[in-house]
Amino acid sequence: MKQFKNLFEVINYHSKCPFCSSRMHADMGLNYDENSVTAYLQFGNTHLTVDCYTNSIIKIDTVSSVTFAGGPPIFMGSSLNDLSVGGVNIRRINISCDNCSKYAYLTQIHISLDNQKIVALVLNSESASIEEGAKLYEIKNIFTTEKTEMATFHTHLSQQRGALDKVELPLVPLDLQNPLKTVERIKSLLVFL
Repeated sequence: MKQFKNLFEVINYHSKCPFCSSRMHADMGLNYDENSVTAYLQFGNTHLTVDCYTNSIIKIDTVSSVTFAGGPPIFMGSSLNDLSVGGVNIRRINISCDNCSKYAYLTQIHISLDNQKIVALVLNSESASIEEGAKLYEIKNIFTTEKTEMATFHTHLSQQRGALDKVELPLVPLDLQNPLKTVERIKSLLVFL
């Protein structure tokens, strides 16, 4: 299981999509400036400013009420995404290609508000969509369970009825330089299932 030293490594694990070379984008929970050493994380009503190199939490903001023009404050309820004091909060950040949508990776972020620090960053999964002829293969490597999942779809809309096949195997390395090699390797392993 891959662990990152800091948030900077997470952001730069694949800064460009291996399929189309477009810049990868984090989901709404993470904003960062390439020229800065800080990132902004949002989990429910909790907003964190984090040093990307040391994983130290610089600032914690909790949005608890909103006031509309001249009206009384409206207090926002707690959500499941909010961070709690005491123990370690585990949340996720998804980084994907918005251009071709063929590649994404998901990272677990372990946050300790007591220690004012991100205490662990773990690569949870990596997924790729690969076309071959009239088929689309969606491969997902789940590193936390050491499994590879592959679903096969027919790319012609009149034939699409859901996944034709969905298989689960022990972890198969994803070749991002030649992703069809990964598809062929998984196909060759299917005879052993």
